[in-house]
Amino acid sequence: ARRNAKEGVEPLEEKCVRAIVGGTVRKYQEAREAKDEIGIDSSKRTLVRVRELLDKIESSTKIEPWFYELSAHFNDELGWEEECFNDLMKEYRTLNSAKGWEEDSVKVGKMVTLMRDISKHHKKIGTKE
Repeated sequence: ARRNAKEGVEPLEEKCVRAIVGGTVRKYQEAREAKDEIGIDSSKRTLVRVRELLDKIESSTKIEPWFYELSAHFNDELGWEEECFNDLMKEYRTLNSAKGWEEDSVKVGKMVTLMRDISKHHKKIGTKE
């Protein structure tokens, strides 16, 4: 694990969670595009289980900003606008609370991307806040 951290390799947990969420959303989208009713029903059940997994992860561990980024993407892909916005704001608060983020070019880049995502979300749903 220490060697992976030095080499900039993501923790296994993040990779696994991203793979599960991404694969589930992709399968759902493929089933919808193919108008495969059985595939859609199966994918919907899997999406519910993935949402439960994300909720369990959020309630049981110290959450890193990547988690909220991933959860926001999941919610956005499914059209859950309010949940997406809530996750974007949680990601913002998590990044903003990290000591010295302003001096870390990677974190500054993530913050800029996040601000762009929040702005796009506001435009998409028509809020002017």
